[in-house]
Amino acid sequence: MNGMSNSPLVSVIIPVYNRATLISETLDSVIRQTYNNWECLVVDDGSEDGTQDLVEEFCNKDGRIRLVRRFREPKGAPTCRNIGFESSKGSLINWFDSDDIMHEDMITQKVEAVCKEPNYDFVVCRLANFDHDNPDQIEDVSYLLQSNTPFKDYLSFKLRFYTPGPMFKRSFLNKFDQLFIEDLKRNQEGEFFFRALCESSHYQTIEKSLILRRLHNSTIAQQHDLWELSDQRFQHYLLGKYILAYALRNKQMTIMKDFEAFHQLSLRNVRLGIKLNAENLQLAMEQASKVINSHSSQFIASYLLLVLRIRMIKWKFSNN
Repeated sequence: MNGMSNSPLVSVIIPVYNRATLISETLDSVIRQTYNNWECLVVDDGSEDGTQDLVEEFCNKDGRIRLVRRFREPKGAPTCRNIGFESSKGSLINWFDSDDIMHEDMITQKVEAVCKEPNYDFVVCRLANFDHDNPDQIEDVSYLLQSNTPFKDYLSFKLRFYTPGPMFKRSFLNKFDQLFIEDLKRNQEGEFFFRALCESSHYQTIEKSLILRRLHNSTIAQQHDLWELSDQRFQHYLLGKYILAYALRNKQMTIMKDFEAFHQLSLRNVRLGIKLNAENLQLAMEQASKVINSHSSQFIASYLLLVLRIRMIKWKFSNN
């Protein structure tokens, strides 16, 4: 393996909250990995259903598994993911979800792929869905892992990185001042993966489903009544604000190349069936104006501003 040792330590980080009925299956899939040099940090978010006791049993059976308790605010999966990274020792990092299942060769194939070339910063694989009530019912998910227009396709939900899909080099993650934004209550992974994509297009893909994602009604977000998820509009506004600010600050979205993607992001709440509030609309207008006004061609800027106004008018009438 070029540029790395033959058997780098892999840190698997799993945030968990009230998963006593599911975490065993997830940890069993970690233990069954054909790759042996791993550590698994299960970061508990204050479970009250016996999850911690169950994880401690696994720790006693396999010393590679460690229970870490969230020791600071705010409560939630992004805080747990960050704490897990801070507590980990591996040169490769893979966040995972507490109700999903690994293919037995997942770590092996990811390590081989990311170590093929020294300039790869991460690797990402596919996943398939399975029904909790009918576990034999497995369905592949259709989406892009790579693209010639990554920002446009990521913002239009064609290119996706699901939480357990990527495995990152620690050296790459150390470039970020902050990994998961802990104030975001929804789609923190989507926001972080966008920043990762902005930072590097040097990544490898595995066009195989090495993860089984469980589909069921009981998710961490739904169980966590302290997360205050009632105002989805505000959360999506906050997400868009973080993404827009990062993209513009790092000049990853150019006016000609990514204008369509910019609008898809500005109006993404419409695509999700959630009406934009006045603050969202104002944000979209302000950010669009900044980008348009910075363009050197007055003709192109005028044309794009006209397109923006037409789209805003269409949006207004469609939501009255």
